[in-house]
Amino acid sequence: MTIKCGIKWKPQRAVMEAESHWKHQEIVDMVCQGRLGLGHYSEKRWNRADARARRGLVVQRVTCESVRTCLSGPMDAVGPGTGATTVVEDRPREALAEGQYRWRHDKVLIEIAKWVEQQRVEANNKQVHPSTVAKNPPSSLQRASDWELRVDLKMKLVFPQDVAVTSLRTDMFLLSRSTKTIIIAELTVPWEERLATSHQRKKAKNQDLVDKAVVKGWHATSYPIEVGCRGFPAKSVRYFLQRVGLEPKQLKKATRDIAAAAESSSRWLWLKRAHSWNPSAGLNIQTAESCRCAPPHPQHQFCTSEMVILADATGNRLPVNDQNNLFRYKIKIIKVLKGSNNASRIQYIYTDPQTMCGITLDQGRYVLSGYRFKDGIRSMMCGLVEQWDLLSLTEQENFKQTYKMGCDCTISTCSGSPCCPQSKKECMWETNSPDSLGYACLRDSDGICSWYRPSSKVDEDAMCKV
Repeated sequence: MTIKCGIKWKPQRAVMEAESHWKHQEIVDMVCQGRLGLGHYSEKRWNRADARARRGLVVQRVTCESVRTCLSGPMDAVGPGTGATTVVEDRPREALAEGQYRWRHDKVLIEIAKWVEQQRVEANNKQVHPSTVAKNPPSSLQRASDWELRVDLKMKLVFPQDVAVTSLRTDMFLLSRSTKTIIIAELTVPWEERLATSHQRKKAKNQDLVDKAVVKGWHATSYPIEVGCRGFPAKSVRYFLQRVGLEPKQLKKATRDIAAAAESSSRWLWLKRAHSWNPSAGLNIQTAESCRCAPPHPQHQFCTSEMVILADATGNRLPVNDQNNLFRYKIKIIKVLKGSNNASRIQYIYTDPQTMCGITLDQGRYVLSGYRFKDGIRSMMCGLVEQWDLLSLTEQENFKQTYKMGCDCTISTCSGSPCCPQSKKECMWETNSPDSLGYACLRDSDGICSWYRPSSKVDEDAMCKV
């Protein structure tokens, strides 16, 4: 049997090697793994397993060896005789000093943050009272409707001092002050063979932080998550995304996007192996992309936001004297494009400079999105911050009335052509087609979502049937 990677693989030999491995484990007996100590994890015993359990152990071992030898990732075919990721792994000190590990780590973190942000917005829009929530809801975000997301990108993320005093630098956390709940996520992008070791190390590292938060009366949970540098997410990724509320279809797409981010980053490092590395330039590119959160089409941002307004900003940034270290901009509402019509109490735009997308407003008219916060709106990651005068007449009309008519449609991104939707409620957006920013995804009389521009409907069916 020959598989796509070109390696000749014999099932009988693989099964024999797997059985030999487990029998050898019986001789070696239990050993210490990571830093958690001897006996922390229970070992699977070959002699005590029945036929079904032994078959599962063999499949597990064969799968593990397949990942190690063959499924190193499609990018391995780029370089003759070597995997794309080995360029970084073979020179760890240089890669770490130059920021290559960090660059790849942030690429994956951006994808995870995108999906978490979508769930945060949905949870805050529901406005669920804590007293009506089940004791153990399927999603941790169902406990409150005031979640805040902080991500360690571009600037060092400072952990809230009222939760716990620590010098640790976490990758991401979700915070709800009404229920005193904090969810910590720590990402690692290791070699696939080190997934289990990385999980144990990160779990032990954050345990002290969780204990400090619990002592202060907070409900703290830490989720170490690992994505292999060759594009194989660990089970911890799916578990974390399930806990923040992703449905099965969303979970499948999120896992695919996260895997692609890790794989493409490693491939990029391989292609640029002969060039000098500029970590600051790479991080600036990633930060710009993260603030637009794929899919970056403005209709998607409009429909996933709690409030969208058209307002004039004075350009003066004022500090807020509270423990959140926020800044605010004085604004004057021109029109509420989406959300509550009670705009008389909205006087400020609040933003946090410590997040990766702390916005800056000059004097002028803007389209802004966010959620209600005190006497204003708080704009955070993946929000709309568009200068009104720089938009075309078509885009202005879309914000005023067209986008709200298409919020029951889903917009997905693609980079190839043609881009064919997978369902009647989906519109495919080509990221390399800037002209389509003026299009709107609307449902026709037959219940099919399609792109529309001012003059006519875009014929997508003809392209997909070719």
